Amino acid sequence: MKNFVLRFSDQIKLILFFLLVILCTFALNAQTVRYVKQGGTGNGLSCTNASGNLQNMINASAGFDEVWVAAGSYFPNAYPNACSNCSSEL
Repeated sequence: MKNFVLRFSDQIKLILFFLLVILCTFALNAQTVRYVKQGGTGNGLSCTNASGNLQNMINASAGFDEVWVAAGSYFPNAYPNACSNCSSEL
């Protein structure tokens, strides 16, 4: 039986190939950036189409997603059912 030996240049090519495969795998799991600004009415998928609802953007996000929030004051518009110290007056 013949031994299988790669030349050094072939080893480098093989290593680079596997690194490329690994990097492509990370690219397939790309994150989504969601945008929020006061008065926004969009779907939050671009800065010009930002949403005005911070909680909805958080809820729509998955692991490694980002929610970018413009400067401003954001208040909840709903509270949990069993919240005893919650108030709509801030």
